[in-house]
Amino acid sequence: MNYSSETLNIISGFYEYCKTGEIKSAGESLYDKEKIAVYRDLVVNNIKNVLIQAYPITYATLKDGYFDKIVNEFISLHFFETPFLWKMPEEFIDFVAQSKYGEKYNIPFLDDLLLFEWTEIEIHTLKTTDCDNSQSKHGLYINRAAKLLRLNYPVHLFAPFATVNKYGHYFLLVYRTADFDVKFADLQILHAYVFEKLKDNFSVGEILKEFSEITSIEKTSLENNILDFVNVLLKEEILIKK
Repeated sequence: MNYSSETLNIISGFYEYCKTGEIKSAGESLYDKEKIAVYRDLVVNNIKNVLIQAYPITYATLKDGYFDKIVNEFISLHFFETPFLWKMPEEFIDFVAQSKYGEKYNIPFLDDLLLFEWTEIEIHTLKTTDCDNSQSKHGLYINRAAKLLRLNYPVHLFAPFATVNKYGHYFLLVYRTADFDVKFADLQILHAYVFEKLKDNFSVGEILKEFSEITSIEKTSLENNILDFVNVLLKEEILIKK
């Protein structure tokens, strides 16, 4: 459908007003400010409410109006890509990271906290639990509803502000059970590495052989550690045998 330039200007101006709350001076005569303000409020409130539902811990943690400030700038400045309101919070993560709000407001754990909260939604809403096994060469497959996060702050272990002085390398496995419950497992670096190798289609035997060649750890102890972890993955159906 072709629109006249006047119609396009009206649509464009209305869109910008809903995002920014501002009307360009050239278009002020085209709108009833009181009426279009209702639409602006609807847009802001809907987006804010969805973000609060997606990030309840972040919302409860950010004080002094920081959450509202970030959300308002997100609405005003961000170019929304997804047409689905429920997926919009995923774009919020990248916006916050790129805008460096954690650094700006001295909330160093902010990016990790958002990722932690969103991943629970992401894993819970996946349509299938089994990964594509067409590329497997050894009959073991990582459940598609399992994801390893690399975090700089242990937001999964402590209250957010209690993590400020705990900067480091943390590995969190987020996965979904057959009952659609989302669970979390804090992993040591060895187990995180094994998980990634399994995900990259390495067999357990290949992983054991690799470690035997690069580490001085006693072989039996290392093998038992890795095999115990693999058995836990199998028991939790994170690793699936076909």
